[in-house]
Amino acid sequence: MTASIATNQTILVVGGGISGMTAALEAAECGKQVILVEKTPALGGRTARLYRYFPKMCHPTCGLEINLRRLKQNRNVRLMTMTEVTAVSGSRGDYAVTLKVAPRFVNENCTACGKCGEAVTAEVPNPWNYGLDKMKAAYLPHNMAHPQRFVIDPSIVGTPEGEKAKAACPVGAVDLDMKEESVTLQVGAVIWATGWRPYDANKIQPYGYDRFPNVITSLEFERLADPQGPTGGKILRPGDGKEAKNIAFIQCAGSRDENHLRHCSRICCMASLKQTQYVREAYGEATSAPSTASRTSTRWCRRTRRSASSRARWPRSSRTRKTAIRSCTASIPRATTATPPSMTWWCWPWAWNPRSPV
Repeated sequence: MTASIATNQTILVVGGGISGMTAALEAAECGKQVILVEKTPALGGRTARLYRYFPKMCHPTCGLEINLRRLKQNRNVRLMTMTEVTAVSGSRGDYAVTLKVAPRFVNENCTACGKCGEAVTAEVPNPWNYGLDKMKAAYLPHNMAHPQRFVIDPSIVGTPEGEKAKAACPVGAVDLDMKEESVTLQVGAVIWATGWRPYDANKIQPYGYDRFPNVITSLEFERLADPQGPTGGKILRPGDGKEAKNIAFIQCAGSRDENHLRHCSRICCMASLKQTQYVREAYGEATSAPSTASRTSTRWCRRTRRSASSRARWPRSSRTRKTAIRSCTASIPRATTATPPSMTWWCWPWAWNPRSPV
């Protein structure tokens, strides 16, 4: 057995999502010194932007609150946000890692009072809501953001809007002279927990994501359903702001396709079933177009659970199993009326980790 090498006890964790936070906390609670870097202004990753996660149907704040409390109480963890890894060199147990730190234009004195946000009038697309709405150019990423520090968008630095934000801060936390920094660290191990990214929906032309405003992705739908999202939890069509009651879910958009992604993400079906519950809660089963697919898939899932104790009842071949799954998850569920769907949500594959939470 190869002996372990540990010339440096510091561990670098890259990625501040659920996986990265968990890895950092587990290592820190074992007594290791941990540096946790995240490229966005706050921790949580994409999971924090979901409305609910399966199977408990809880809001991600449930898990985030616990992990953030552990993180704040542990002195072994050093957090660096708005930071990316640009180079890694060295050998096992002794790595030199170069980091690029983008300016936040707000220092540690910030108390998150919000005065800078009130002072500015300029708006920028809101990345937390995947650009479905706009936010002030001086902003807190979201209510549970950690660290609880505002961010000044670079677009207003050097403008009168930036000076308004600086003048409004009662504690002098706005620093418009911040510059990009490069930092080199010596660490003994690197944990890569950068998570996953959605496939670019613009590349799948037949469904018109880039042409029709009412065709959106499943992640954008999560933000619409969230009470903290751009519509206050109301399922509204982006095109005209009206309620979307006739809804079609397009399954496997881009997956198992030689022109896009050859693999199956494994979570699209379950993510859509979860999202049909949002529609039912909003409008009731009678007006929810995806309810037919939901009932069919639920029946199939119950049959497979009952069969788990008896291997003889499971479909034996891989082809049979795939056929069974496809047969109970309709590509586009039939609407309850003759009218075409007023909104279409995609459930397309993640391009990185096929076991991501749904």
